Amino acid sequence: MKLVILFVFTFILVSCKNVQVIKTVPVSEKQDSITYKYSDAELGNFLDSIGRLDTEILKRDITSSSDSVFRNHENIGRTLSTTEFEALKKEDAGHISNYDLLRRLFPKDAEYLNEDMMSGVIFYHFSKNKFGNFAVELPGGIGSYVYFFSGNKLLARHSIYHKYGLEMDSFVNENGKTVIYYKVNYLSGTDVFQDNYNFYMYADEGLIPVLNELENSNLGFEWGTRSYWLESTIAGTTPLVIKMVYEQKVPYPEDDDAEYTVVKDSAIVTYNWDNIAKQYTPDFSDTNLNSNIILTYYLNGNELLFINTHHKKLKEVLQGNDVDARKAVLDYLNTIMQAYSKNGGKN
Repeated sequence: MKLVILFVFTFILVSCKNVQVIKTVPVSEKQDSITYKYSDAELGNFLDSIGRLDTEILKRDITSSSDSVFRNHENIGRTLSTTEFEALKKEDAGHISNYDLLRRLFPKDAEYLNEDMMSGVIFYHFSKNKFGNFAVELPGGIGSYVYFFSGNKLLARHSIYHKYGLEMDSFVNENGKTVIYYKVNYLSGTDVFQDNYNFYMYADEGLIPVLNELENSNLGFEWGTRSYWLESTIAGTTPLVIKMVYEQKVPYPEDDDAEYTVVKDSAIVTYNWDNIAKQYTPDFSDTNLNSNIILTYYLNGNELLFINTHHKKLKEVLQGNDVDARKAVLDYLNTIMQAYSKNGGKN
C-alpha cells in the first residue's frame, strides 16, 4: 500500500497538470471507503499535499461551459428602417400579430413560431424612453431567443436556456449605464441544479458581457460524496451588491442519515466597476469567501479544489476533539484518496 500511496502523492505533486478532476465519487466507491482505509497519518499527509497544490490548475475548465455561454452570443448591429421600427413599436401595444415583421427582423427564430406561440413574444423595456434600450423575447420551448435593441438598432441575439421561464431585469449603474441581467439554467433535477446570473451592459460598442456569477446551486449526497448548496440574491445595484448564503457537508460514515457541516455561512459581496477591463470585479473584504471557493459550488467542480480551498478548516477538524466530525472528514478524505489510487491519480 505504501508504494501505491507514494505513487499517488508523486503523481499529484509532480504532475499536477493532470489532477484537476474527480468531479464526484460514485456511490459504489463511497460504500467501499468503510472497508478499505488508509491510516490517519496517510490521510493527513494527503490533505496537506492537496493544500499545497496550485489552485489555478485545480480550477481549470470549471467555468469553461458557463463562460462560453456568457460570452458567445451573436452580435448583429443592424439598423432598422423607419418603417420597420414603427411597425415593431406598434406590436408592443397589444397582441403580437405581425408575423411577417417578426420573420423579417428575426429570421433565425421567427420561422418556428405558430399562432399559439405568438402570445409568448414579449417586450422588455430597460430605460425611461420606452424604446431607448429594450428587448424582444421569442419563445423557444425550455429556452428563449432574446433580441436586444438600442433605439432602432438591433444589437444582439441571446439564446437563453431557463427551463421554467425567463427571469430578466435591469438597472442603471453608478456610471449611468443600463445593465441587464438574467438567469441561465445549466441543470435542474432532484437535489441537483445550477443557475448563473449573466450581466451585460449597454455600451457604445454594443451590449457587452460584464459579470458571470453563480446564482443558485445544489448537490445532494445521492449524486456524490459531498453535499453543497449556495443561493445568491441581488441586494443592491449602485454599487452592485450580491448576498450569498452557502453550506458544504460531508456524511458521517456510520450513519447514512447524518452529516457533518464543514461550513455554513453567508456573505455580502460588493462588485466594483473596472472601467479599464469593462467588467465587475468582486470585493470579498470582510467575508470568508473568494472566487475559488465559489467554484467549489459549481456542478462542474472537483473534489481537489474543495480540499485545497478548505484545507485549513479540514485540518482543524483533524486536530480537534470532535470525534464524530473527525471520522466524517477522514472518511471523506479516504474516499477521494481511494478514488485516485484506483485510477492512477487521474480520470
